[in-house]
Amino acid sequence: MSCIALLIHPYLMAMIYPVFIAYLSQQYLRRALSLRQGLLWIASSLLLLLMIMYAGGYFVGKNAAAEGFGIYSLNLTAPFCGGVLCSFADATGGQDEGYNYLGAGALLLLSIALITRGGEFLRAGRRHLPLLLMLAGFVLYAASNRIFFGQHAVVDVSLPETLKGLLGVFRVSGRFFWLVGYSVLFATLVILLRRHNWSILAIMAVALLLQWQDTRTLRELVRYQASIPGDLNLDL
Repeated sequence: MSCIALLIHPYLMAMIYPVFIAYLSQQYLRRALSLRQGLLWIASSLLLLLMIMYAGGYFVGKNAAAEGFGIYSLNLTAPFCGGVLCSFADATGGQDEGYNYLGAGALLLLSIALITRGGEFLRAGRRHLPLLLMLAGFVLYAASNRIFFGQHAVVDVSLPETLKGLLGVFRVSGRFFWLVGYSVLFATLVILLRRHNWSILAIMAVALLLQWQDTRTLRELVRYQASIPGDLNLDL
């Protein structure tokens, strides 16, 4: 799966490969996989990825690092603001790349799940601790070294130039919240849908309608951008 992700886009590989590591760690903790087997899986997968990268020309030319880490980041309010509830905040001029609004419907379901089944979230987190730690790492990376809550800087840490160059390979760090957002949504749906009753179905229907209405402006923006004629000159 990581190889397929790499062939599609390097960002996807960087998001998916840690999931693979988390899975191996989970299997090791459950004694379903030995340390030797786990390391063998990692070594063989890295070898295959490096071969694909070499064939794809990843090691040809200049350093892939670029400026922008700490600018194209996740604003801590982004998952909760971006629709009718509150407007999206961009504190750096590039945090639109970290636009990760969950939507009013998803936030409604998450709130209900936390209030009525909060204990299940805790138990699920303990059962899948490697995955939870990986997602927490994604949040930190997405927020970058300059963490903003709305327009207010919460953390602003200077980084060595060497580390800046390393992190600049994936300079649009805000995108790394994608997997976190999907995980929160899927976990919420799993926890709520375990009980088969009409009240849950009614709540789901209300949440779906709310989500549809809340994201109407975003859909209109996508339709507008898709209707703009392309300016790529293929005759060149």
